[in-house]
Amino acid sequence: MSPSLDTCWIKCPRLPSDIEARRGVRRSKEDPSRLEYIFGYNKVTLTLINSLLGIELPSDSITKEGSIYEGNFFIQLREGFKNRHPQLKITIHLGDGHYDDEPSYKWCRRNGSEPGFDYNTRNENLNEEVLVMRGYDKNGTPFAPCGRLTEWKGHDPKEKRSCFSCEKECLRECPLNPFPRECPHRDNKHGFSTKMSVKTHPCLILRWHRASSIYKKIKSYRTSSERSNSNCKENDLDVLGRPRVRGIKRAAIISYLSDIASFLKRVFGFIIRAAVNLRKYRETRKNKYWERLFGPEVPLYLLYAIQRE
Repeated sequence: MSPSLDTCWIKCPRLPSDIEARRGVRRSKEDPSRLEYIFGYNKVTLTLINSLLGIELPSDSITKEGSIYEGNFFIQLREGFKNRHPQLKITIHLGDGHYDDEPSYKWCRRNGSEPGFDYNTRNENLNEEVLVMRGYDKNGTPFAPCGRLTEWKGHDPKEKRSCFSCEKECLRECPLNPFPRECPHRDNKHGFSTKMSVKTHPCLILRWHRASSIYKKIKSYRTSSERSNSNCKENDLDVLGRPRVRGIKRAAIISYLSDIASFLKRVFGFIIRAAVNLRKYRETRKNKYWERLFGPEVPLYLLYAIQRE
């Protein structure tokens, strides 16, 4: 009590001591299919992958309240990195469904890179009958007139559209058409064919179709961001495991320190591996140590993707 001011101070036991933090959600560690609430801050990290050298580097990050939507900060994060490293060209951008926003797709294509974000269905009706009526499934694959899904045949970068055809599968198997041989497209070389443009479907149509095997292989490289996060939280660094900080400024400082520590660890690890292989080659003259100096063997599909020009 304060008799002179005729006021009193009251402390709520449910009020957090850090009034700048907010409540957000994350995947449950026990059950990844479930979401759990967590109170604190959200660190969004940009991880660069150089497949020719076999190295992953955390390059920039943004620390905000835990309740933010990560997709709103993609352009801000990339613009800041681009201004500091204008000569560095990033060929492919990978991300989860949080980054599935039309401005993010436009920014990537405007800056000469290909977006590879997971499609966020949001409140779309994914009932099979509804998908057939609208003409394409959740991955953007068109349906043939007989109701069968077509196959992705390629992408035209000049026209910015993807091509699909049924390859006359309806002549061999088509449960929705009792007379498949009467299909009007049976005389065409590839059967029913159609195109879907990026202009009409900017979030659905990508350089590599989401249902294709090459997209699934490229998408697997997104696990590098998870390794960057776990390296700062759980592995031998353990900077962000349970940090005792209050205020967004101090949270941002410890986030940057974790990025610096992870960056130095991976750079020095790369240098040490190269030095060890060179020393072993000089001692044994075995070709396997010499070949390791030139980085890992890059798959042809990825080499084609990152060296399109």
